Amino acid sequence: MNGLADAARQGSASSVSIDALVDEIDQAMDGMRDAPPSMSDASRSSSICSGAGRRRRPLPQTPPLPPAWQSHSIQTGSSTVMSPAPMRRDAERPWPSVSRQSSIDSVLPAYTQRTEAEPHAHVSSLIGTSVDLSRLSQVSQLLSCILERKPLIKGSVVYPLSFTGRTLIETLTSMITQYAQVSPCFELDSTALECTAYQLALSMAHSLKTQLYVHEADWEEQDITNDLGGVYMLSTDSLNTKKDVPGQDMVHGIHTQLFVVSQDIHVALSATAAAACMTAPEGEQPTGIVSPLTHCYSPTCALTHGQGCYSPSCPRQNAAMAQVHVSPEMEPGESLSAAKAWVEIFPQSVVSSLPREEVKRQNAIHEFIQKEEAFLRDLQLLTLFCNKLQALAAPTPTSALPPDAPLTGETLTSFVEDVFGPVFTLLPRIAQFVDHMHERQREQGPVIQCMGDVVTRAALDWRAEYVSYVTHYPAALARLKAECESNARMQRFVDDCRRYPAAGRHPLDNFLFRPPARLQRYHLHLESILKHTSEYSDDRDALQLAMEVLDEQCLVAQSGVEATEARLDMRTLANQLTAKRLDDYIDMNLLDARHQLLHRSRVFRRPDNFEFEWTQLEAILTNQFLVLVKPRAHEDAEAGAPSSRRKLVLSRKPIPVVCLGSGGFDLAPPGRGSISRHWMPTNVNEMYPFQVWHKLHTNQSPITLFVCTREEREEWRQALETLPPASPHAFVHTDLSGDVFSARAEPSETYALVKDAPWARPDVTCATTWLWRDRVPLVAIGTTEGIWMGRYGDPPTLRKVLHMKGVAQCAVLHEYRRFLVLADKSLIAYDLEALVPSGQGTPSVAPMRIGGGRDVHFFSYGHVHATPMLVYAKRKTTETSVRLLTPQTSLDAAGQTILTGFQLVHKFYVYPEALQIQCVRDGVLVSTPRTVYTYRFTSHMLVPLLSLRQNDERAHALVRQWEAGIVLGVFYEAERGWLMCYDRGAFFVDEHGTMVHMDCTFQWEKAVNSVVLADQHLFACSTTHVEVHEARTGRLVQLHEGENIQMLVHNDTEHALSTHPILVERVPKGTTQIQRVVAYQQRS
Repeated sequence: MNGLADAARQGSASSVSIDALVDEIDQAMDGMRDAPPSMSDASRSSSICSGAGRRRRPLPQTPPLPPAWQSHSIQTGSSTVMSPAPMRRDAERPWPSVSRQSSIDSVLPAYTQRTEAEPHAHVSSLIGTSVDLSRLSQVSQLLSCILERKPLIKGSVVYPLSFTGRTLIETLTSMITQYAQVSPCFELDSTALECTAYQLALSMAHSLKTQLYVHEADWEEQDITNDLGGVYMLSTDSLNTKKDVPGQDMVHGIHTQLFVVSQDIHVALSATAAAACMTAPEGEQPTGIVSPLTHCYSPTCALTHGQGCYSPSCPRQNAAMAQVHVSPEMEPGESLSAAKAWVEIFPQSVVSSLPREEVKRQNAIHEFIQKEEAFLRDLQLLTLFCNKLQALAAPTPTSALPPDAPLTGETLTSFVEDVFGPVFTLLPRIAQFVDHMHERQREQGPVIQCMGDVVTRAALDWRAEYVSYVTHYPAALARLKAECESNARMQRFVDDCRRYPAAGRHPLDNFLFRPPARLQRYHLHLESILKHTSEYSDDRDALQLAMEVLDEQCLVAQSGVEATEARLDMRTLANQLTAKRLDDYIDMNLLDARHQLLHRSRVFRRPDNFEFEWTQLEAILTNQFLVLVKPRAHEDAEAGAPSSRRKLVLSRKPIPVVCLGSGGFDLAPPGRGSISRHWMPTNVNEMYPFQVWHKLHTNQSPITLFVCTREEREEWRQALETLPPASPHAFVHTDLSGDVFSARAEPSETYALVKDAPWARPDVTCATTWLWRDRVPLVAIGTTEGIWMGRYGDPPTLRKVLHMKGVAQCAVLHEYRRFLVLADKSLIAYDLEALVPSGQGTPSVAPMRIGGGRDVHFFSYGHVHATPMLVYAKRKTTETSVRLLTPQTSLDAAGQTILTGFQLVHKFYVYPEALQIQCVRDGVLVSTPRTVYTYRFTSHMLVPLLSLRQNDERAHALVRQWEAGIVLGVFYEAERGWLMCYDRGAFFVDEHGTMVHMDCTFQWEKAVNSVVLADQHLFACSTTHVEVHEARTGRLVQLHEGENIQMLVHNDTEHALSTHPILVERVPKGTTQIQRVVAYQQRS
């Protein structure tokens, strides 16, 4: 008998054949039935806390174990067949304590009777007791100590110390998981361990129920499942419960920190578990062996750590425990009554005692619960597919990258987040809803009185998650289809999911559509229940409230779906658009959430002198652009390509909505004799024209488009004439001058010739800003008649401080308190204290003339190598002389720095002329009519900034196209490089002069004459409009139209004051010429 116990304890069949083992088991069972219980029998059928048996010889691989009941198992392959043994009671010792001894002396520890005076000593003795969960007796005894029990209601009856099937399965799963993680005998990855622990927990639960250790609270026959529908009790609780003693109807559970590794490298009880085991009840225990949890019988396994073990069922191998299979009826959420109606489950006596309408109502409620359970299983199946996809990408021992992984790395992460992410947020809500329905079914069954309150509470709980899932569903489906179209491995994975047995041959997208479809069917289910609910029932109001809540969620989700589909359409359009010519391509930012597709249809162009057929186009109107595209010819398209991958070629450059004009909606259809009917796409009388044009392209004729019906033309009229209002402009105007520079019109040509007449109008030529004393922002405006100064943004404070003719430029040298003015080709530095007295300083005696005679054409001020630098140019007939000067300073009696003059440090010549000079970090940039040169102090040479690569055909084509253009300036963008601006557009070059970021090439809507960079935006100005583009991407963000607009030469040397473009606009209004100076400021 001892040899049989040893063999069963190790789970080995190597020394005893299966037939002999079965015979010996039967004989032992027969003898145990006939013989009366004795002390030796109690010792042999010991448990964790009962019996004090004799010392036994230690087994080679089995660690020191606490006493356990003799169990019998037959191991066949990788599955486990548990055979119940006779239940036995140990009446001698209800709960003795354990004193640990050496594993060499005895397999079983010695036991001593616990007394109430020594509770702490008893806990101390239990700490470190070896545990073997392969023995069902130890599993049951530990389960009785840590399983949470509480009063539960079933059929309006309260059962103390009861629990649900889910509580039992989760507790067993937690025990097995912690045991495998702590035990050195198992080496499983987390994914395999989670699945295997759950399957073993189901197997253990069924075995415990078979041996009646776990039974239904009402003793009805019901399979144990992982849900809240059943109420169960332990046999020890049902026999020993003292119903008349308060506080004895519940037990708090323990789920964590159950096991530790002992000194002899075996799994042992932790202090938490030892404290819980103090209250273990007495009673009969089930018997059995769980083969997947037994130790390996190979004597060399412990030495090789499982790497060289020859046993195919070694627990150290991942395949040993992972080969545990569960029959279909043991899947979570399954039940024998899943496919049965309510009338087929309960006795006929119950059904016949109810009215017909109530029977129909109970059938409707039961069907509702069944459908929700099926919905929950479908969501769980989606999570299973997601885990499988992630497991395929997990590294293997032989390779860091699995060869068959459909997706890896960031692509896998984004795919899981886009497709399966909403499932993981919705699944807990649906599971909670199913649990609440099971609880209601258990408490009020078999006749459920109220269900509306459960649905209402669930609908309010899942509102955010459900609406988010339905809103995101079109994007998830599009991502799945796009990945399958471009990835053969992903398509194969989707096919494998369809062949999965639980999928029922349904494709993966059907499971993704289950939540949207289910949300709409809730109303039908509740309507069916409400139809058979009595008018006097309290559930009617709750059902109607639940239907209203769900209908509202459907409306909100539908609006979200429409917005998502619109964004998907814009994304598809962005992927389809392509351009044949570089001029036609612009970054329309179609992926921006603010972009909306307003109208789209097929249109035709009438053949001209060089064409013989009508040209079929597709007109696409968004809230920012009108785009005319031509579908790629069939011979150029890929064979069998999906519509989402069909390319659309731009027919012409897209027209911004702010520049779009439309009309001609009342034009008559062309006559029959105007062109041969052979070339017409349809009947000529059905071709209805309308016109669109670019407002800024006044030299181009309107574009005439044709549609097939009058209704289509009317749709285009409504779409074009009712465009949504433009979004708030990124920049707003700040008036700097008011009506200070406005003057009445000249009375006659004779008086117009009179010099300095009172009606003479000074023209604004320049402006600058700075911060003066007490951080007050000031502005200086230069005109042909002098300099005006005042507070920034406060026109009434403007005063004329300098009377001089021909002012062209002005700037402020704040650190030296000087004001530079270029007037009548003379460069003069004035003392700011003399122009704007602050009372904090003494003005100097006289202005300082710089550059000698009257031959300074323009100047610039900046910093080169962190040194202040004044640069001015003198233009001659065939050349321009550029001179660089540094300020010379000294200290006055008060210790303040004063400017004493300028010293010439560099001088060079530019041929034939220089238009603009800009100070940069290590030199200066000189703009000529055709190109830009860099001048560095180290080389003293002018080097062209643009240097194209010989094989860069696109860059050469762009330069040839803009060869006749004029360079307007060069600006530095931190993320992109140097931005070279022409009168037709702009492009980026790096520090070596190579053209970069060709996808961000700027294209002005109309030729401009000046460009300014401010607030990370590029302002391109012509006489009729100002375009505002993002400096990094080139996207048009704002367009301002006007008359006689001029960008002022603007030099801001004060870094504390943000640089804002300043322009002047001259608008005749009646007899008054309005001349207003405004600044562009970013909207706060």
